[in-house]
Amino acid sequence: STGGGGGGGACPFCGSSTPSPTVSCAVQTSSASVPTSSLEDNFNTGLDSAIWNTGASSGVTISTNCGAVSGSAAYFSGAGTRALVSNALDLSTGGDVQFAIRLGSGGSPCESVDNGEDVVLEYSVNGGSSFVVLRTIESGEASTFTEMTVPLPAGARTSSTILRFRQLEHDGGGFDNFAIDNFAYLSLQIAAGDEATVRFSVSSPNGLPPNGKAKFTFPSSFNLTTVKASSGTSSADGSFATSVSGQVVTLLRTGGTLTSGTVSFVIANVTLPPVSGTTAALGTAYETSSGDCVAETANVPGVNITAHEFQTAPALSLADARTGAVDTATFSFTTFNPIPANGKVRIEFPSASPTFSLASAALASESIADGGLSFSRSGSVIELTRSSASAPLPKSSAVEIVLSGVTNPSVSASIGGTTVTSQTTTGVAIDTGVVANVTVGPNVLSPADVSTASLEGIVLSDEVGNASVTFLTTNAVSSGGSVRVVFPSGFTLSSGGTTSVVSATPSGSFASAVSVSGQNATLSVSSTIASGTSVSAVLSHVKNPSYTSENIGSTGAYAIETAASGGALIDRNASVPSDALRRRVGSLVVSIDASAIIKAGSVGDLIVTFSPSFTLENDGLIVVTLPSEYAVNAGGTTAAQSVSLSGSLSVIGVSGRSVTVRRNSDGTAVSAGTHSFRLTRVRSPTQAGGTGPFAVQTRRSASYVIDQNTTVAGPTIVPNDLTSASVSVSASTAGAATSLLFSFGVFNEMPANGVLRIQLPSTAFQQYSFNFNGTTAFEIVQNMQGSFGSVSINTTTYTLEATRLATSAVAAGQGGVQVRVTHLRQPVVSGSVGSAAVTTLTSGGGAAIDAASIAIPVVSAAALLPPTSLVSTDVRSGAVPVLTMTLTLENALAANGKLEVTFPTSFTLGSGGSVGVGGQSGVDGGFSVTSETSTRRVTMARDGSGSAIAEGTTVVLNITNVQNPPFAGTTSAFQFATRASNDELIDVNNAVPGLTIVPNVFVYTNVSLSVLNSGSETNVTFMFEPTNDVPRGSRIVVGVPSGFALNFGGSTGVLTSANISGSFTSAVDAGARTVTLTRDTFITTTALSKGTVVSVTISHVRTRQSGGATSGFSVTTRSSSGAVYDEASDISGPALIPGVLKAASVTPSSLVAGASVNVSVSLTLRNPIASNGVIEVVFPSGFTLPSSVSVVGTSGAVSGETLSGSVSGQTLKVQRGGSSALAADSVVTFNAIGSFVNPGVTGGSGAFTVRTLTPDESGIIDAGEAAEVTLSAGALTSASVALANPPAKAGSTATLRVSFTIANALASGDFVRVAMPSGFVASSSVGASASAPGGATFGASALSGGSVVELQLTSSGGASSGTSFVIDVSGVRVPEVSGTSGTFSLETRAAGSSNATRDSATNLSGVTISANDLSGVSASLASGLRDAGDVGTVTVTFTTVNPVPVD
Repeated sequence: STGGGGGGGACPFCGSSTPSPTVSCAVQTSSASVPTSSLEDNFNTGLDSAIWNTGASSGVTISTNCGAVSGSAAYFSGAGTRALVSNALDLSTGGDVQFAIRLGSGGSPCESVDNGEDVVLEYSVNGGSSFVVLRTIESGEASTFTEMTVPLPAGARTSSTILRFRQLEHDGGGFDNFAIDNFAYLSLQIAAGDEATVRFSVSSPNGLPPNGKAKFTFPSSFNLTTVKASSGTSSADGSFATSVSGQVVTLLRTGGTLTSGTVSFVIANVTLPPVSGTTAALGTAYETSSGDCVAETANVPGVNITAHEFQTAPALSLADARTGAVDTATFSFTTFNPIPANGKVRIEFPSASPTFSLASAALASESIADGGLSFSRSGSVIELTRSSASAPLPKSSAVEIVLSGVTNPSVSASIGGTTVTSQTTTGVAIDTGVVANVTVGPNVLSPADVSTASLEGIVLSDEVGNASVTFLTTNAVSSGGSVRVVFPSGFTLSSGGTTSVVSATPSGSFASAVSVSGQNATLSVSSTIASGTSVSAVLSHVKNPSYTSENIGSTGAYAIETAASGGALIDRNASVPSDALRRRVGSLVVSIDASAIIKAGSVGDLIVTFSPSFTLENDGLIVVTLPSEYAVNAGGTTAAQSVSLSGSLSVIGVSGRSVTVRRNSDGTAVSAGTHSFRLTRVRSPTQAGGTGPFAVQTRRSASYVIDQNTTVAGPTIVPNDLTSASVSVSASTAGAATSLLFSFGVFNEMPANGVLRIQLPSTAFQQYSFNFNGTTAFEIVQNMQGSFGSVSINTTTYTLEATRLATSAVAAGQGGVQVRVTHLRQPVVSGSVGSAAVTTLTSGGGAAIDAASIAIPVVSAAALLPPTSLVSTDVRSGAVPVLTMTLTLENALAANGKLEVTFPTSFTLGSGGSVGVGGQSGVDGGFSVTSETSTRRVTMARDGSGSAIAEGTTVVLNITNVQNPPFAGTTSAFQFATRASNDELIDVNNAVPGLTIVPNVFVYTNVSLSVLNSGSETNVTFMFEPTNDVPRGSRIVVGVPSGFALNFGGSTGVLTSANISGSFTSAVDAGARTVTLTRDTFITTTALSKGTVVSVTISHVRTRQSGGATSGFSVTTRSSSGAVYDEASDISGPALIPGVLKAASVTPSSLVAGASVNVSVSLTLRNPIASNGVIEVVFPSGFTLPSSVSVVGTSGAVSGETLSGSVSGQTLKVQRGGSSALAADSVVTFNAIGSFVNPGVTGGSGAFTVRTLTPDESGIIDAGEAAEVTLSAGALTSASVALANPPAKAGSTATLRVSFTIANALASGDFVRVAMPSGFVASSSVGASASAPGGATFGASALSGGSVVELQLTSSGGASSGTSFVIDVSGVRVPEVSGTSGTFSLETRAAGSSNATRDSATNLSGVTISANDLSGVSASLASGLRDAGDVGTVTVTFTTVNPVPVD
């Protein structure tokens, strides 16, 4: 019958000894369960604390005193309570408790258990407050170890049930002993595909007859082929034999009695269905020995099957387990059950953050398809569905699934909860497993750098300043996150102030406040920083480590890490490169004596005097760097000679203008004091004017500076002398048309486009006229090639200038040069007109070269009255010149007559001695000269020794020791007169024109700046020594050149002054760039006396916004009415240092070694750049730059602007074509498009140099360094590793065929590395043969214990990019087991110390290894084995090739 109902055949044994032949088979009650072991303890290593509560247990030890099933047992012998108590266990799935127990049955130490001293198994579901007995083991019941199975009732099935074994009574310690072994809890939670024991509980109304049969019908999903003849047992008496037919297991009972009530049957070795879920119904039946039905049921509820754990738990490995990386995830596991031909594998990642992103995930490879395979993803789930497979994937199959494009979490985390499940096509679970936690660590911040106060790139000890932190983010850092900078030991944060963020790029990335703890500076991120962002931050008040050694040390490595708001790490660089560390550089007091070569172009000695701060040893070095205008090795080899420096010296190197002098170890070490030496054969600049500063360093070695002074003031070079200089005139009569013929020789070369300047003398009375009867011109007469351009005439200074129009210079030393100045008119007053100043100059009249003062012939008087005149040889204010008095007599003057001149009020008579008269003409005899200070009258009385002077005679007299007015301007008129001896006037002229007095020059001027950086705020100190006294109430006016600005960063004012008595007020004219100091008129205020050095320092001045030499500073002293005393209008200042770019980066479009790329450049200006300014980028030597390039402004200040690019060597130059200048702090970003090629090896590229230049590229505005980029390996394509001669047998020696195509060229001596999977071993005699263009050859060697084969390219010429290789590697022993090997990887590497990777390929498919052959296999039967069914021994003999593991 079916369905539990009656019906069917006759039942001769249905409840009575005489059954009715027509009675139907009875219905019996049955249940089926499958317990599995989930908790076990064999007590061999003590009590398992995962099961037993050792604190609550008592009277029990681990021993063999009562024996054991195996090993040891729990032995009970204590004097007090004897109890073994479990922890609260999860028994919620039900099942059985199994154990083996022995009660003592002899003498000590396993003394017999007496009646009433029973052992009970109990349970508690209320935490041990009360217990319920499950089973009682009475004395005498188990005198040897007896296995017992106790089913758990429903009341015991909780998630926190406590079990307890307890002896009710005993007679004291050492008596009534017992032991328990092999404890197990068999859960009813069973797994698909397990070989299990099925327990049936059958309650039949008719009982099980003696010699009857118990039949059990299983659904078709069960596999009964594993059931054995001894698999079935029963709680009924008698013995049972087991047989299987189809899906029916029959237990044939032999003997026994009619068994009524509930009978337990156990059938072992049943293989459960290979899928989870509740099985179909089972059936049970009792039959007589002849097969008649006693009772049956066909609807025994099925058992619930859970998914099985995979045979090996699923494992997840990440190729790049770093935050944010787009990773390759490899899942590997071994199936327990088959996967159907249309089955699935489901991978479910955790959905809660932090977790992986599958948005770009794809299937890279797998080992489950046998035909088609579909891939799908939804949220956090990946499904792979087999299709068109020819067969199920067998059980125990090793599976590998590789997913590409899996994006790791953006923060560090240990991520668990990923599950892998095999399923039927409808999604029913088969096998399952949870992947162990996988750790994603922080990604790399690279490049990264920390730099502090330094000299020539070396950190200076104890310096306090700013620290610049730069890095490139790999992952974004959200607002609220942090950046931690770890400084090496020795650095001090918040030194002299609180460390804070001074500036940052991108702007606003960080809060200004910094959290400082020890060596850690933690910056709070205030604005999200995107991935791939170049970040920089400047931290203030960082003190460098102390360091006193003279040797170069190291700061130690820095560390930078980014973290999320909760503190989880994002990116990290724990080994930011250390900096070199050195003792601070001392100051050097230096003076330069260039008096021997003060004239332009002269060659001679230069004397250097210095006072060191630190000791210079007797073998130390001194490096002198001359300004750019000087030259060494002039006319011979420059040598060094001691003046007062101990020992001898040698010049050991000249590089440009830098001369390295070595002390020759024959002197003593010098420290304090002043020491001098000379450099010979030095040529001064070939043009006059101020020079740049000298730089002097003392060094311990070529790279170690001891002391230095880089701003040693140089001398002011004066023009050299024109030789054999003279002048002649074509006509000398006053007012006549004339020309001047100048003859001279040049000392220095005069350029082909040089300038000739001739300044003619002039006074208020005697002046040349120009362009007279034609255009004044310079005509070359001899010894000068070419011609002159038009003459530029300054009628105020009587200066003529013209530029040569020639193709060659006038050579240095050329004599006999003659140049005629045409179309001039002589002065209309006779007499000596003075000297002409003749000067040769550089192009554009920039600087004087050679000069001479040439006296011009005297102008003869005209027969006219007037003229009368007074001419001065020096019209500078305060000068004491020779004054030439010229007059033509209307009337004769007697031999004792007098000549008289009265000077204006501002002249001083008798300066430097009594007024004298000499050099007269037109008059003979002697004079008696008297002067009256009050009337300023000089009377020249003839002494009668001469003759009378006829009328119409021109008289010329030179008057000396008369001082000019102390200020500039035109004087009042002079008065000339002739008198008789009784002082009567004879002739008179009261309106002889006065002199035009020009400002004098200062005796000494100097300008210094407190800050030499371009575009920076500075104080300017003016120092000067007046030529003329400056009275109280006067003014001092100081000015700065064009390009400088006043009122910068504050109001310009007088900061300090020296040697100015009294008080003064100051006024600033920002437009004119001048500051005027007006002195008071108090009686206590004294004059500024000539010979006194005065200094004035003004504040809040901005320097010019480009580097280089400065000039155009001015100082003027004036009277209260504004008249000029002394004046200097073009004072040279110190050279300015270019600014430092606030940020700079250079980023190739690809960071793969050898790739052809475009380049993105970004920089932040410190100073403005002109509309047509130039940006220059110098690439490290490994880059190859294209011959042509196009440049596109991508963002920032040059977006949309026309940019032009050019390449020279490693330098890219970009010229703006904008409409306006870019302001300071502008961000310039552009792409350079062309075939730039990255270096061909991995690693750091080296830093880039970025500069901004003036449009003509003559001046550097800003400069900076862009951090290097890190290059990754190129990809080997068509890469594979195979057996050259398959198949290979396990443990044999084989030849591997390695194939690949290179992306980056190989040089002779480069390497190819083959990393083999576990089990492969290359022998010491490993060899290689190659097939490649050009007949490439390789040498082979084994590394890393034979797991790596290194192939070195030995043939010359190397191999170009794109070359394909096939290399056979012999002498490799394959693994000792069959199957598909692990994966291979390949690398090409550069030869040499770097051994850097060029290209790589990983995860190359393994090769298939077949099993090796057992040899000598034979089998023999024992002699007693003859007939079918005999039992005996079979001996099998064989010889192994490979070892067999212990398991």
